[in-house]
Amino acid sequence: MDALGQEPILDAAGARAVDRHAIEVLGVPGAQLMRAAAVGAERVVRGRFAAARRIAVVAGGGNNGGDGIEVARLLRTHGRDATVYRVASGPAIGDAA
Repeated sequence: MDALGQEPILDAAGARAVDRHAIEVLGVPGAQLMRAAAVGAERVVRGRFAAARRIAVVAGGGNNGGDGIEVARLLRTHGRDATVYRVASGPAIGDAA
């Protein structure tokens, strides 16, 4: 079960394999995949926390951190005060760079 009480469709290795296939075989840019994931996550956040005006996004490193940064950017475009707390060292944030 995940944080929402749902069974994941893919485990981490499966998700990486799907991403790799989309990028290497289908030619989908990693940044486009990140944007699509962030759009979905941002919709879930706005739906579950509809009354929240201020939202904290905790972002790690690599592409997962980039996902968090993109989610915060989208939340801001929808009028939310989204603050990113980055918990990884160094400048690398994956495809969000």
